[in-house]
Parts: sequence; structure tokens; C-alpha cells
Amino acid sequence: MSEISTIYEISIIVCTLFFGASGSVCPVLECWFVQEKPGHGGGFSAPMSQEKSLMFIRTEAFSEESLSELHPPADISSSRIYYVTDPAGTFCSAALNPAKGSVNKPKCEINPFMPHASMVRWTSALTDSAQSPVYLQADWFSVAAQGLDEQLTLSNIMRAPSASKEPQVILSVSSKTPVVRSRLGEPVLLDCGFWVDPSSPVHGCGFSVEWRYQFRGEGRLVLAYDGKNDRFAETSETGADIDITGLYETGNASLVLEESRVRHSGTYICTVYLPHLLAQVAVDLEIVEPPSLSIYPSPLPLLVPGQVLLVQCEASGFAPHTLDLSWEFSGADGTSRSLGQGSVTGHRQASDGTFSQSSRLELDSGKLGLGRGGDVTCVAKHEGGTRRAAATLNVIGVSAPSIEDSMAMVAVALVLYGMMKFLFWTFSSSEYYIKSKSQENSRMQLVVMLLLVGAHLAFAGTHSLRYFYTGVSGDIDFPEFTAVGLVDVEQFMYFDSNTMKAVPKTEWIRQNEGADYWTRETQTDINQHRLFKNNIQVAKGRFNQSTGVHTVQQMYGCEWDDQTGATNAFHQFGYDGEDFLFLDLKELRWISPVQQGVITTHKWNNDRAVLESNRHYFSTVCIESLKKYVQYGKSSLKKTVSPQVSLLQKSSSCHATGFYPSGVTITWMRNGQEHHEDVEVGELLPNEDGTFQKTSTIRVAPDEWKKNEYSCVVEHQGKTIRKILTEKEIRTNNVSGSVCPVLECWFVQEKPGHGGGFSAPMSQEKSLMFIRTEAFSEESLSELHPPADISPSRIYYVTDPAGTFCSAALNPAKGSVNKPKCEINPFMPHASMVRWTSALTDSAQSPVYLQADWFSVAAQGLDEQLTLSNIMRAPSASKEPQVILSVSSKTPVVRSRLGEPVLLDCGFWVDPSSPVHGSGFSIEWRYQFRGEGRLVLAYDGKNDRFAETSETGADIDITGLYETGNASLVLEESRVRHSGTYICTVYLPHLLAQVAVDLEIVEPPSLSIYPSPLPLLVPGQVLLVQCEASGFAPHTLDLSWEFSGADGTSRSLGQGSVTGHRQASDGTFSQSSRLELDSGKLGLGRGGDVTCVAKHEGGTRRAAATLNVIGVSAPSIEDSMAMVAVALVLYGMMKFLFWTFSSSDSSDSELKDKKKK
Repeated sequence: MSEISTIYEISIIVCTLFFGASGSVCPVLECWFVQEKPGHGGGFSAPMSQEKSLMFIRTEAFSEESLSELHPPADISSSRIYYVTDPAGTFCSAALNPAKGSVNKPKCEINPFMPHASMVRWTSALTDSAQSPVYLQADWFSVAAQGLDEQLTLSNIMRAPSASKEPQVILSVSSKTPVVRSRLGEPVLLDCGFWVDPSSPVHGCGFSVEWRYQFRGEGRLVLAYDGKNDRFAETSETGADIDITGLYETGNASLVLEESRVRHSGTYICTVYLPHLLAQVAVDLEIVEPPSLSIYPSPLPLLVPGQVLLVQCEASGFAPHTLDLSWEFSGADGTSRSLGQGSVTGHRQASDGTFSQSSRLELDSGKLGLGRGGDVTCVAKHEGGTRRAAATLNVIGVSAPSIEDSMAMVAVALVLYGMMKFLFWTFSSSEYYIKSKSQENSRMQLVVMLLLVGAHLAFAGTHSLRYFYTGVSGDIDFPEFTAVGLVDVEQFMYFDSNTMKAVPKTEWIRQNEGADYWTRETQTDINQHRLFKNNIQVAKGRFNQSTGVHTVQQMYGCEWDDQTGATNAFHQFGYDGEDFLFLDLKELRWISPVQQGVITTHKWNNDRAVLESNRHYFSTVCIESLKKYVQYGKSSLKKTVSPQVSLLQKSSSCHATGFYPSGVTITWMRNGQEHHEDVEVGELLPNEDGTFQKTSTIRVAPDEWKKNEYSCVVEHQGKTIRKILTEKEIRTNNVSGSVCPVLECWFVQEKPGHGGGFSAPMSQEKSLMFIRTEAFSEESLSELHPPADISPSRIYYVTDPAGTFCSAALNPAKGSVNKPKCEINPFMPHASMVRWTSALTDSAQSPVYLQADWFSVAAQGLDEQLTLSNIMRAPSASKEPQVILSVSSKTPVVRSRLGEPVLLDCGFWVDPSSPVHGSGFSIEWRYQFRGEGRLVLAYDGKNDRFAETSETGADIDITGLYETGNASLVLEESRVRHSGTYICTVYLPHLLAQVAVDLEIVEPPSLSIYPSPLPLLVPGQVLLVQCEASGFAPHTLDLSWEFSGADGTSRSLGQGSVTGHRQASDGTFSQSSRLELDSGKLGLGRGGDVTCVAKHEGGTRRAAATLNVIGVSAPSIEDSMAMVAVALVLYGMMKFLFWTFSSSDSSDSELKDKKKK
């Protein structure tokens, strides 16, 4: 509903006069009268036509006396003042009657309404045919009103005789609780009631009630009741009901949900259908559930100074998904302080729709000053309340130990003394055995690696023109509106509402554009400023906000590659830092990821003229401007730098693994002398089999180690192993293997408190992945030359045994400007919260194998050929990860006709050498939408069973799942509700990877023209014809009219009056266009074919009807014959009447003569 920004105030005198009228009186309602006009543009959310309006309301009809006492304000057109009769007093609510002088007003919008036969099957019995009864030939209006403080939402249908301004309420639908909040699992009542005027012909002709869960134009049918036939429609929804007795006796159509679930959160539409009429109200339901917290490991182990303890806080079972996780510390000395947020993961969604999120914190007693320990507390702040979980941390070995620490150290010393005595006795008694088997049974393995790499530099020729608009409201020391223009990354113009003047920011724009240019820019930005002020007020109303600081952002522009000529464009809006609207230029339609923006998308998507104007701007005007600006600033914008190639050295590592017990010493020798410079000794790490590993790294230049002798010395249990750092020794580690393309990626991290651009990630760095199907050798590494503009810490040498990255879709032709998309993220292994994966992890404790560096890689191939998600593992501080789990789809975008079977491709692979291989897996397919969705299919591979879901007609091939990792989903019969994004997730113990597959159901419309056939049209009369397009999906449709005359000429008749979209029970859409045929104004001659044209993504459809016009000049032979026939009939009737009267006169004369005689 459009917002009311400022409307007049009614004087006390006017109100007094009005309320003094006879009869029951209701408040005066200030409204907006809104019409959608084809080809008319609007602002951020302004309707295409908007006028102030006023409704005087009474429960009884207005009399001449009561009308004379009313004094409407002069600033409202008399054509927009209505005198409404509301017999049931539906408008007469306290929620629509603010206190005198109140600045808060109820919201009200009036729209023209077109009666029509409904297309949903449970209303088919209400209308015997598509012909409209005479009763409907009047002026109809729909009124939507929203009361104060979320107390009421109301939708009324009113009828007025043609050209009258005294409508009467015929149908009213309302809800007293438009916003409902509930805890998970509780029963919920969504209020909805309706009333029908008893004096109306539609009263007693039957009704139908529908409840629909609505979301961005799509949704699901919850409940539908056919009142005329007393039956419910079949739906997949369970646990939803209405009171039939109350429905008939009091019009109570309230919906009862027996047990609330997270998937129930959203907007519910209650629609009441009468013959040719309908009205509906929306009820928002929000399910709020606070989180449960757990800290791992539990209990916390003793912390020794110098070591780092990783602790994790798991918040689970909460909804909605907004959560703030942080850590606090309360020391043993009584002090308390914050430890920050830690490393927070993204949200994960469980099968019941609730969310989970983790935070990982590194506890280092030296850096954090933890003293002797204390309580470490995880704090979760959520809409449902704040929750805390604490664990006690004990630190030993610090100065001035406590009594407990001292006792612990004494106990440890006694245990170590006993162990030493036992080992001494053991080794003394088996000295000969040790000597004979020492070489054979040694469990120590040493690996020495030297990595030599080079570098090259690459440049791209892409330029961009971007404009950023920002509007701010609230008490803040910042301009109310700012505009910034950039070419590439260079700002060239600036405007703000304080100076009210656009100014140049670069020398090249100042030298090439004169005063006229800056005058136009200033006027454009002033207009945008005015628009943004309204935009913020509208958005605040949509989000039910009245105070605080709020922002509206707009970003638009284009890109051009000066080498290939390729272009691209973008246009999007944001509100309070979140995406609000964006323009899909490929489909030429606006899309909103939030419910509050859906009404705007409907209105803007119906305005084809403005959409085409956008297309022209971004494809032509914007590109021409960008080329002009690049030419202006070519000295800086087209500057190139030749690459500098240098030999880089990767650190040499001495890696000892597979030894036990853990005591080991690794040192470096230079020319026989101990060397400690540029040496970094890694931590002791456990292996999966109970042995240990340790690494020592030395930084030395290639010429330095060639001129001198460097050796790594490892001492363990009295034995010494020496490895000399020579080229020959390094080459012994070479492994041949196939090479895959180099992938250019972005390394993305989410950092708490870090800001970004309009939708930029919080931290983003260039990254590179060299990929092989076998391990990298020193020789293969020496042949690589990473570019110098990428940090060495973001270059990875990936081993991919299955060659999952080695796809042609990820390997563009040399010189191609199109590149695959790739993103690398840090990954935190964790136990999954969904129930069909519970068997994969026996406890929440992570196995030793997971104590490494983990990464997730998401890659998207060229031309929608591939989407890929890989989980990689690398030893800590290593840049040589190996792919452990890979999930991919070869068809990330699938299109299907309605009713056809659909296959959504998904396959996975697990590294056979990994400990997680053979430990079980689970598969999940979920329909996802803005963090919410529905579970389609879930399979527990460890227990060989499917999870129960409400989805029907979905299956996977179990044989293929086990034999080839084929987890593809088959939908037996596609429906419109299937359109959307499907997430295929593969779970392993503590690991998961997922890919998205987009499914689009496309169905062209069926067309019908009413009335059929068209009646004869007499000049001076107007014939209303209606074209009904039904059964199409998606909802974007362009309706228009054409006329082919009997004389052979053809022309367009425009769009007519187009209604909004209506959705049927099967998810398809319908839309109507109404056209007034006036032979005089349109020049229809003797008639011809009137054709309705529907342009849709699924194809263009046409429906035609023949129109005959009579009584025009130069009649046809048929018209002439008809007129002759009419003349003959009239002549015969006149002769008959003449003979009748003549006979009567003769009889009267004879009678008079007889009387005289």
C-alpha cells in the first residue's frame, strides 16, 4: 500500500458539523486514490498515478440534509471525494479513528476495481459463465485500510452507480491481528472475518474462502473452502483448519495452525470470493525461538602458557536467523572483560527450519592475559532473548601458581618419574632387540621440500561507470542526500544536499565539460534528492519504522571492455545496508529479495515503457557516456604497466611425521654449524593413528643454499637423522601427474565489524589456485610463475585426485574475456544439526584429523555448464591443500514446461585416502528462498533410510548414489511451485558441501475474449471487451490489442486497462485487459478483427474476435439488405395499423346512423 506522507488537517468546525448529521456517523478517512496507467513512470515506490482522496462514511445512506453539512477541503478534487454508505460499520473502528491532533494516521488506499470471474477451481461454482450480470455494470472500487498500532487491516469492495460518488460497501474482509508473533510449537490463530451486504444480489449466491502463504509472488495454498458446494480443496498442508460453524454464522474465516513451525513464518493472504468479486487481507506471522548454546570441548582442558586452546560455541535451534555471538571472560581475580566475537561462521539451517551458528575463539593466555583462568562465557543476543553458556578455564604454569596448580604439578612430576623408571627398565632388558630392529621398525619419516616459483603480471581492459546515491534520515551529522560518480575507481563528480551543487572531482572532466553539463547534473541530483526523501518515508512505513537512522541506497551503471567490446550493466537499490530491489536486465524485470519490496516490483514490472527506457539507457546511453569519459581521462584510465618477472622462493620445510613418543628435536645446520636465523619451528601435531608430526621451516635464497650446505637434523629417542638440502635430494620427491587449468579466485572472509560497499563482502583478496591431480613435486613447483600482484599467502597448490576442477567449463580459451567465477572461503568443520546426519558424528568433539586448515571453494563454469563446491584440507600453515569432498552439478540452470518430468543434476566424490571415506554420508535436497524454504528429500546413507517430508513426486537413484555418487533429484511432474533454487547438500562426518540448481517452469498463456461472440456495435455506443490470459508462468506478461479492419488495414489499439496478476491454485497466473471500443474515436469503419496479443517468455499467443459495426456511411451490401428488410417490415406494420383504424372509424359511423333512425 502506498504511504501517506503529508495530507491536510480537517478543521474542528468541519468535524463538528459532520458528526452532527443524523444517523450513525463514522470517522472521515484520508486516502490516496491510486491508478496504474500503462507507460507512466513513478518514483522509488510511487504508484503510476496518485491523488489525494477523502471518504465521508455513514452506516446509513446520505440524505440531502447530511450532505449539505459537509465541507470537504478545497485542495482535494471533487471527483476524489466519496460519500460512502457502510451498513455494517466496517470502517467505523477505533483503529481507523486517531485521537484529535494525532500525527499518526491510518493508511488508506482506493483503487478502481474490475469485477471478473475467478480462475481458481474452488470458485468455479460461483459463476455460471464469464458474462457479467447487469448488476456489475457500475463503478467499483477497492479500499485497503490499515489501522493504528497494527490493530486492524481492512479490504472493502464498494459499488456506486455510474458517475456517482456515493458508493456502498458490498463486501468487507478484515483482520484484527494483522501481525502475529508466536513461539515454536505453539498453536496459532490468524484472524480473518468477512461481511456481505444483505441487500446485494450477490448475497446468498455462495462464497469461497482461501488462505495462501505468499512470498514474492510465489507461495503455497494452505486451505481453500468452496462454500457453495460445502467442500475443501485438496492441499499438501497439514495441521491447518477453520471453524465451519463460525464461517456461516458470523463470517469468521480465521485460520488455526495446530503447531507453529519456522516454515510458517511469512505473510498469509485471506481471500473471500463472491460471484465476480473478491477481497483479501494479509496477516504476517513471525515465529521467534531463542537459541540453545553449547561450548566445546567440555570441560575445557588445562591451558599451558605458550599453547593456544581453540574453543567453539554452538548456537542452535533459533529463529529468525539474526544473531549476535560474542565472548566474555570473568577472571579468578574478579575482573571481567569482553573477548570479542571470535571467528563466526555463516548460518546453517536444520530440517525444522531453525538455524545454527558457531563462533570459534583462540585462547592464548599470554596475549589475552588470562591469569590463572576463570569463566569463559559465550553470549548470544537474539530477538527471542539473550542466552549465555559458560565453561571454566584453568591455566597452569603461570607465576605465583595457586595451591591447586602446585598440587597438579607435583602429581604430574610423580607420574613422569614413574614412567621414566618403567622405560629405563624396559630399554635395559631389550637392548639387543632394539639394535636389531631399529632400522626396520623406525616410525619416523622425514620429508624435505624446496619450492621455487616465478611470477607474471596480467591486465584486463574493462572499464566501468558507476553512480552511487545515498539518502539518510534521522538525527545524524551527514548530508541528507549524496551522489557520487566513478569511472573505474576514480571519482569524477560529487553532489550533496548541503551544497545543492554537482561539482567535478577530476581535471579531465573539468576540462571537457562546461557549465551546461554541471547545471544538468545539479538539476538531476536535486530531483533525485526529492525522490529519495519520499523513498525513505515509504520504506520506513513498509518496515514499520518511525524513529532511528535509516538509509536508502541506489547503485547503477555499466561496464565496457575496450578490447573485446563486451558490455554489462547493473541497477539496484538497498535499504539499511540490505538488498531491496535489483533490475534483471536479461529478463527486463525488477526482483526483490524482501517481502516489503514486492509491491514495487509488481508496479514497475507492469510499466513496460519505463522498462524499455531502462534497457535503452543501459545498452546505449550509459555505454556511450562511459566511452566518452574514458577518452577524456585516457592518460590515467587507460594507463598500462609492463609486467616485472622475478624468481621467488617458497620456504623450505623439514617435515618429520609418523614418530612416537612425541619428544623430537629439529634443527638446521649451515656448513656444519647450527643455524637459527630465519627459522620457524611449527607446533607438535598428532596424526590420526596416534603418532605425531612436526615441521621446521627455513627461509633461504636459492643462490644461498646452492653456495652453502644446509641440512636438517632430526633427533628422536637417541637417534639422529640428517637430510642435506640439495637439488638431488629434493628431486627424489617428484611425482608425475596431470595438470589442470589455473583458477583465478577471490579469497573472501567475513570479519566482524568490517564495512563494505553496497553488497561487497567484508574482506576480499585476489587469489590463485594451481591444480594437479597428483601431488606437486619440487620440479613442477619450480616451473610455476604466479603473478606478483597476488600475495604469496593467497596462492595455493591444490592436489585434486578426482580432477573435479579439471573441467572444460573452468578452462576458457586463451585470450577469452569470459572467466569462470571462483571464491575461496575458510571452512570450519563442525557436527551437523540436522537429524538425518546425527549418525555421522558420535559426539560434538572434533577428531584430530580436523585440526588443520580447511577451505571451501565455490566455482561456476562458463555458459551455465557447471557449478562446483569443494572442501579442501591443508596441514596448518601449509599452502598445499588436497580436495577431500567435491559436490557438482553439470546443469546449474534447468528450464521445463509445466507437467513434464525434471532431472536436477548433482554428483559427489570423496577422497578414498581420507579418514572420512567409508564413515557414512547423507544427502539433502532443499528448496531454498531467502534463508527459508522446504525440505524436498533427505537420505541417511549410514542407516539407509529416507527422512519424512511433505513433498511428493521427488526421488533419487539409490543404486547410482552408492556406485557413482549420483545424487540427482527427479521430479515426476513439474509444477509452478517447483520454480526456484534447489540446494543439493552432501554431508560427511563434520564436513558438508553444497551446490545450487535453478529450476524455471515456463508455461505460455491461454487467451479468451469476452463477450463471445462480440455483439453488433452501433455508432455512438461503447462496447467493453475483455481479454483474459490464464495459466501462464512466470508472471511477467505483456498484453496489448490490435485491430485488422474489413478494408485490410491493421493497427495497434494499445494496452487497454490491464489488471494486476492473480494466482490460481496450481501456481499459474492470470491477467486481464479491458478495452473500450468506440467506433467514432477509434475509426473502426464497418468493423473487422479485434485481436488480443500476449507476449510471454514461453511464446506469443493471440486470440481474435470479429466486430461488426452498423449504421456507418457507405454501408456494405449486407447492411443495405438488412435496412431494406427493416423498411419493408415497418411499411407492413404501418399499413396494418392504417387498415385497423380505418375499419374502426367505419363501424362507429354505421352505429351512429342506426341510433338516429
